[in-house]
Amino acid sequence: MTYFVWQSTPLIWALIFVLGSCVGSLINVVAYRLPIMSQPDTDTRCFNLAYPPSRCPSCARDIKPWQNVPIIGYLWLQGRTSCCDKPIAVHYLLTELITGAISVVVFAYLTSSVEPLAHNNAAFFKTLAGTFALFWWLIAIVATGRQDASNVSSLWQSFLWLGLLANLDGQYCPLPEAVGLACTAHAIGMLSLHWVTQQQDRSRLFFLGLAAGLAWFGSVFLLPLALTILGAGTVRLGATIGRFANNESSAELKLRTDQNVVATAIALSWFLSVWRT
Repeated sequence: MTYFVWQSTPLIWALIFVLGSCVGSLINVVAYRLPIMSQPDTDTRCFNLAYPPSRCPSCARDIKPWQNVPIIGYLWLQGRTSCCDKPIAVHYLLTELITGAISVVVFAYLTSSVEPLAHNNAAFFKTLAGTFALFWWLIAIVATGRQDASNVSSLWQSFLWLGLLANLDGQYCPLPEAVGLACTAHAIGMLSLHWVTQQQDRSRLFFLGLAAGLAWFGSVFLLPLALTILGAGTVRLGATIGRFANNESSAELKLRTDQNVVATAIALSWFLSVWRT
């Protein structure tokens, strides 16, 4: 049975997609609850990522387990809540679809591009787990930043530590290089707060994201970061259009744009790292 599962490409891709969509559903919970938990008047003993159970944001009624099934639940309910018939934002569905699709792409890319891993199951699963964690964390950062761009510092910090753990055996870059560059970027970011009188959140989160990227890929991260910053004009154009469409503040929009630039550069760094393997 195990041989059949791993040799049947459509079946294993379907299983990976299901896994990814389930993680996407969890990311939706993080994106919705983390900004609320960050508010000073929120008692995190009564409201956190695990408690209370999923409830309708409009009428606070409990959501049935079968209504929470990723993708299928949204389609079954036709994009509306069953309790009060309010529309469910489509970005919840998109997060689950995108996370599932990216998980499949990552798995397919690793199995087809990294030949040495094909003959070493332990190394392959280790690389796969690390890569899934990388992309899932990035999706969580982007999704949470869409809700509230100023409340993702905890995700960036955990992402930084995750990168250092991934490089304990030099998976993406030597650990001393990762630690040295990440600490340098973080220190520069902290020092910059003493000189920046405005947009401190933007400066702090940008350097935190920079430190996280360096913790994962070391100096390899610098080239994709430079290329992504050069192409940020297109992102800013799209963000400007989004500002008029969503009536967002300029500061919030710039913060989201900065985080998306860093997240894109980290994703490109992974492809560059795998391609060089």
